[in-house]
Order: sequence, then C-alpha cells, then structure tokens
Amino acid sequence: MVSSNPDPLSRDAAYAICANPCRRRLLEQLTPGERRTVGSLARDLARTAADSSDGSGVAVDEYHLESQLVHNHLPFLHDHDVIDYRPAENVIVVPEEVGDRFPSVLAARLNLNTGSGDGHSRGDGPPSSS
Repeated sequence: MVSSNPDPLSRDAAYAICANPCRRRLLEQLTPGERRTVGSLARDLARTAADSSDGSGVAVDEYHLESQLVHNHLPFLHDHDVIDYRPAENVIVVPEEVGDRFPSVLAARLNLNTGSGDGHSRGDGPPSSS
C-alpha cells in the first residue's frame, strides 16, 4: 500500500522509472485518484502503442503486455510508492498525490499534476502569469 505522505522520489529513481518507454506510457495513461484493472490498462497501452505518434504503428500483443505489467512494471512502481498495485484484486490504485513524487518537469511531462503542489490541476498546463 502506498503511504499517505510518501517522500518525493530521488532524482535518480524518478529518471530510472521514466527511462523505460513502457513505464512512461503506463504513467501517461494513469489519472491521479483513479482505480483501474490491469486488463483495462493493458488494452489502453496496446492501443496507444499501435497509434504511437512516432509513426511506427507497431502492433502490441495485449496478453504479452499484461504479463509484462504484472511481472515487471506494476511491482516496480508499487515498490517505489508510485501506485498501489493489488495483485489479488488485479487492480491498480493511483494516489491523488502521485505527481508530487516526481520532479515537477517529469510530473508535467507525464500529466501527473494534481494541483496540490503547483497551483494547477492535471491537464491545465502551467499556471498563468496574471
């Protein structure tokens, strides 16, 4: 279970998490405060991989991707207190404050801002200067 007020990730840990393209896409799919099944996340990731903006359009086997999530990426993110992964329930719970765990530049890149630390909420972009 993710602690209620986890410390920010070290810079090295945050960049290690984001260095893997699958984990980066996974984090981009998550919304702070949401609860998702592993299957729905795998479906969405497979769809976005096929529709990737890099033009590769590589088809991804959803079953293989779900296996990678269950055995690698979700436990890794859970161990770093980024998500609450509940294997017995096949569920991922994303804490509201997940964006606060990452350096602000990464949280913004991953759309993990929650409004708790920087004055704006997810998807709103940077605060206005007015």
